[in-house]
Amino acid sequence: MTVPHKQKVLKLVDEIHASARATGAANTLVRTPEGRVRAHNTDTPALAEELGRLAGDAARLRGGVGVVIGTGGAARAAIVALASHLLVGRVLIRGRSLGETGHAVAYVREIDRILAASGGRGVAVGLGADGLHVPDKEDARLVAIVQATSCGMKGAASGDVVANAVRWEQVPQDAVALDVVYAPQRTPFLERARARGLVCDNGLGMLARQGALAFELWLGIPAPVAIMRAAIDDSIS
Repeated sequence: MTVPHKQKVLKLVDEIHASARATGAANTLVRTPEGRVRAHNTDTPALAEELGRLAGDAARLRGGVGVVIGTGGAARAAIVALASHLLVGRVLIRGRSLGETGHAVAYVREIDRILAASGGRGVAVGLGADGLHVPDKEDARLVAIVQATSCGMKGAASGDVVANAVRWEQVPQDAVALDVVYAPQRTPFLERARARGLVCDNGLGMLARQGALAFELWLGIPAPVAIMRAAIDDSIS
Protein backbone atom coordinates (compact mmCIF):
# COMPACT_ATOMS: atom_id res chain seq x y z
CA MET A 1 0.00 0.00 0.00
CA THR A 2 1.25 3.47 -0.77
CA VAL A 3 0.09 7.07 -0.35
CA PRO A 4 -2.67 8.10 0.06
CA HIS A 5 -4.08 4.73 1.15
CA LYS A 6 -1.85 3.73 4.09
CA GLN A 7 -4.32 4.90 6.73
CA LYS A 8 -7.58 4.21 4.91
CA VAL A 9 -6.70 0.56 4.32
CA LEU A 10 -6.86 -0.19 8.05
CA LYS A 11 -10.66 -0.05 7.81
CA LEU A 12 -10.68 -2.74 5.12
CA VAL A 13 -8.55 -5.52 6.62
CA ASP A 14 -9.43 -8.37 8.98
CA GLU A 15 -6.50 -7.92 11.37
CA ILE A 16 -4.08 -5.13 12.25
CA HIS A 17 -0.56 -6.10 13.33
CA ALA A 18 1.04 -4.19 16.19
CA SER A 19 3.41 -2.46 13.74
CA ALA A 20 0.47 -0.94 11.84
CA ARG A 21 -1.58 -0.28 14.94
CA ALA A 22 1.30 1.66 16.51
CA THR A 23 1.64 3.99 13.53
CA GLY A 24 -1.98 4.12 12.42
CA ALA A 25 -0.87 3.23 8.90
CA ALA A 26 -0.02 0.12 6.87
CA ASN A 27 2.06 -0.50 3.78
CA THR A 28 2.00 -4.31 3.62
CA LEU A 29 -0.94 -6.72 3.53
CA VAL A 30 -0.39 -10.38 4.37
CA ARG A 31 -2.85 -13.24 3.95
CA THR A 32 -2.78 -15.49 7.01
CA PRO A 33 -3.05 -19.31 6.84
CA GLU A 34 -6.70 -18.86 7.81
CA GLY A 35 -7.30 -16.67 4.78
CA ARG A 36 -7.61 -13.42 6.71
CA VAL A 37 -5.89 -10.22 5.59
CA ARG A 38 -3.53 -8.69 8.12
CA ALA A 39 -2.05 -5.18 7.83
CA HIS A 40 1.61 -4.57 8.70
CA ASN A 41 3.89 -1.55 8.63
CA THR A 42 7.45 -2.20 7.44
CA ASP A 43 8.18 1.49 6.82
CA THR A 44 9.10 2.12 10.46
CA PRO A 45 11.94 -0.40 10.89
CA ALA A 46 13.17 0.36 7.37
CA LEU A 47 13.31 4.07 8.14
CA ALA A 48 15.08 3.45 11.45
CA GLU A 49 17.69 1.28 9.72
CA GLU A 50 18.31 3.96 7.08
CA LEU A 51 18.79 6.69 9.67
CA GLY A 52 21.16 4.43 11.59
CA ARG A 53 23.11 3.78 8.40
CA LEU A 54 23.41 7.49 7.67
CA ALA A 55 24.55 8.18 11.24
CA GLY A 56 27.20 5.45 11.02
CA ASP A 57 26.11 4.26 14.45
CA ALA A 58 22.46 4.39 15.50
CA ALA A 59 23.54 4.94 19.09
CA ARG A 60 24.82 8.36 18.06
CA LEU A 61 21.21 9.52 17.61
CA ARG A 62 20.07 8.41 21.06
CA GLY A 63 18.86 11.19 23.33
CA GLY A 64 19.04 13.87 20.63
CA VAL A 65 16.34 15.86 18.85
CA GLY A 66 14.70 14.52 15.70
CA VAL A 67 12.59 16.61 13.33
CA VAL A 68 9.82 15.22 11.13
CA ILE A 69 8.29 17.25 8.32
CA GLY A 70 4.76 16.05 7.60
CA THR A 71 1.80 14.54 9.41
CA GLY A 72 0.75 11.62 7.20
CA GLY A 73 1.53 7.90 7.24
CA ALA A 74 5.22 8.29 6.42
CA ALA A 75 5.53 10.94 9.13
CA ARG A 76 3.97 8.62 11.69
CA ALA A 77 6.46 5.92 10.73
CA ALA A 78 9.28 8.44 11.14
CA ILE A 79 8.02 9.49 14.57
CA VAL A 80 7.93 5.91 15.81
CA ALA A 81 11.30 5.12 14.22
CA LEU A 82 12.92 8.05 16.00
CA ALA A 83 11.18 7.64 19.34
CA SER A 84 10.90 3.87 19.76
CA HIS A 85 13.66 2.39 17.59
CA LEU A 86 16.37 5.06 17.78
CA LEU A 87 15.44 6.41 21.23
CA VAL A 88 15.79 10.11 20.53
CA GLY A 89 14.81 12.31 23.45
CA ARG A 90 12.54 14.73 21.60
CA VAL A 91 10.64 14.72 18.32
CA LEU A 92 9.62 17.98 16.67
CA ILE A 93 6.83 17.61 14.11
CA ARG A 94 6.21 20.28 11.51
CA GLY A 95 3.19 20.42 9.19
CA ARG A 96 0.94 23.01 7.61
CA SER A 97 -2.21 21.38 8.98
CA LEU A 98 -0.97 21.90 12.52
CA GLY A 99 -1.68 25.63 12.19
CA GLU A 100 -5.35 24.93 12.94
CA THR A 101 -5.81 24.53 16.71
CA GLY A 102 -8.46 21.83 16.62
CA HIS A 103 -6.43 19.67 14.27
CA ALA A 104 -3.25 20.20 16.29
CA VAL A 105 -4.97 19.10 19.52
CA ALA A 106 -6.36 15.98 17.82
CA TYR A 107 -2.96 15.21 16.34
CA VAL A 108 -1.24 15.51 19.73
CA ARG A 109 -3.68 12.96 21.15
CA GLU A 110 -3.08 10.64 18.22
CA ILE A 111 0.72 10.89 18.57
CA ASP A 112 0.43 10.20 22.30
CA ARG A 113 -1.53 7.04 21.48
CA ILE A 114 0.95 6.02 18.80
CA LEU A 115 3.95 6.44 21.10
CA ALA A 116 2.21 4.63 23.94
CA ALA A 117 1.49 1.71 21.61
CA SER A 118 5.04 1.61 20.27
CA GLY A 119 6.93 1.96 23.53
CA GLY A 120 7.99 5.53 22.90
CA ARG A 121 6.36 7.06 25.96
CA GLY A 122 8.43 9.62 27.76
CA VAL A 123 9.61 11.22 24.52
CA ALA A 124 8.82 14.93 24.38
CA VAL A 125 6.87 15.94 21.28
CA GLY A 126 6.67 19.44 19.85
CA LEU A 127 4.32 20.55 17.08
CA GLY A 128 4.55 23.49 14.73
CA ALA A 129 3.07 24.87 11.52
CA ASP A 130 5.64 27.49 10.56
CA GLY A 131 8.52 25.46 9.29
CA LEU A 132 11.41 23.93 11.19
CA HIS A 133 12.11 26.74 13.57
CA VAL A 134 13.85 24.65 16.20
CA PRO A 135 14.26 26.54 19.50
CA ASP A 136 17.77 27.95 19.83
CA LYS A 137 18.43 25.91 22.96
CA GLU A 138 17.85 22.71 20.98
CA ASP A 139 19.81 23.50 17.82
CA ALA A 140 22.94 21.80 19.16
CA ARG A 141 20.99 18.62 19.99
CA LEU A 142 19.44 18.19 16.53
CA VAL A 143 20.57 14.79 15.20
CA ALA A 144 18.16 13.93 12.37
CA ILE A 145 15.68 15.53 9.97
CA VAL A 146 13.16 13.39 8.07
CA GLN A 147 11.28 14.92 5.15
CA ALA A 148 8.15 12.75 5.17
CA THR A 149 5.84 14.52 2.74
CA SER A 150 5.31 14.07 -1.00
CA CYS A 151 6.75 17.54 -1.70
CA GLY A 152 9.32 17.28 -4.45
CA MET A 153 7.84 14.07 -5.85
CA LYS A 154 6.88 14.08 -9.51
CA GLY A 155 3.34 15.40 -9.76
CA ALA A 156 3.26 16.71 -6.18
CA ALA A 157 3.94 20.12 -4.61
CA SER A 158 7.32 21.74 -5.16
CA GLY A 159 10.18 20.45 -3.06
CA ASP A 160 11.16 24.04 -2.33
CA VAL A 161 8.27 24.19 0.14
CA VAL A 162 10.01 21.88 2.60
CA ALA A 163 13.58 22.82 1.66
CA ASN A 164 12.93 26.47 2.49
CA ALA A 165 11.26 25.62 5.79
CA VAL A 166 14.54 24.53 7.38
CA ARG A 167 16.95 27.05 8.86
CA TRP A 168 19.90 25.12 7.46
CA GLU A 169 22.50 27.50 8.84
CA GLN A 170 21.49 26.41 12.34
CA VAL A 171 21.48 22.65 11.70
CA PRO A 172 24.54 20.93 13.24
CA GLN A 173 26.77 19.56 10.50
CA ASP A 174 26.93 16.15 12.15
CA ALA A 175 23.15 15.72 11.87
CA VAL A 176 21.71 13.41 9.19
CA ALA A 177 18.85 14.06 6.75
CA LEU A 178 16.53 11.67 4.95
CA ASP A 179 14.01 12.54 2.24
CA VAL A 180 11.45 9.76 1.74
CA VAL A 181 10.95 10.96 -1.85
CA TYR A 182 12.93 8.93 -4.40
CA ALA A 183 11.49 10.07 -7.74
CA PRO A 184 13.34 12.27 -8.52
CA GLN A 185 16.40 11.14 -6.62
CA ARG A 186 17.69 14.70 -6.15
CA THR A 187 15.31 17.08 -4.40
CA PRO A 188 15.69 20.67 -3.20
CA PHE A 189 15.64 19.34 0.38
CA LEU A 190 18.61 17.06 -0.29
CA GLU A 191 20.48 19.73 -2.22
CA ARG A 192 20.21 22.08 0.75
CA ALA A 193 21.22 19.32 3.16
CA ARG A 194 24.31 18.52 1.08
CA ALA A 195 25.19 22.20 0.85
CA ARG A 196 25.14 22.30 4.64
CA GLY A 197 27.52 19.32 4.69
CA LEU A 198 25.07 16.81 6.13
CA VAL A 199 25.15 13.09 5.43
CA CYS A 200 21.84 12.57 3.64
CA ASP A 201 19.99 10.34 1.21
CA ASN A 202 16.71 9.89 -0.63
CA GLY A 203 14.07 7.24 -0.04
CA LEU A 204 15.49 4.48 -2.24
CA GLY A 205 17.23 2.74 0.64
CA MET A 206 14.07 2.85 2.69
CA LEU A 207 12.13 1.55 -0.32
CA ALA A 208 14.44 -1.45 -0.62
CA ARG A 209 14.45 -2.18 3.11
CA GLN A 210 10.68 -1.99 3.58
CA GLY A 211 10.24 -4.18 0.51
CA ALA A 212 12.70 -6.70 1.91
CA LEU A 213 10.74 -6.87 5.16
CA ALA A 214 7.51 -7.36 3.20
CA PHE A 215 9.22 -10.11 1.18
CA GLU A 216 10.07 -11.93 4.42
CA LEU A 217 6.50 -11.57 5.71
CA TRP A 218 5.09 -13.01 2.49
CA LEU A 219 7.58 -15.85 1.90
CA GLY A 220 9.05 -16.58 5.32
CA ILE A 221 12.65 -16.54 4.08
CA PRO A 222 15.44 -13.93 4.36
CA ALA A 223 15.35 -11.26 1.69
CA PRO A 224 18.40 -10.43 -0.49
CA VAL A 225 18.44 -6.74 0.50
CA ALA A 226 21.65 -5.87 -1.36
CA ILE A 227 20.38 -7.49 -4.57
CA MET A 228 17.05 -5.70 -4.24
CA ARG A 229 18.74 -2.33 -3.81
CA ALA A 230 21.07 -3.01 -6.77
CA ALA A 231 18.05 -3.91 -8.93
CA ILE A 232 16.35 -0.64 -8.01
CA ASP A 233 19.48 1.35 -8.79
CA ASP A 234 19.90 -0.40 -12.14
CA SER A 235 16.27 0.22 -13.11
CA ILE A 236 16.52 3.97 -12.64
CA SER A 237 20.12 4.56 -13.75
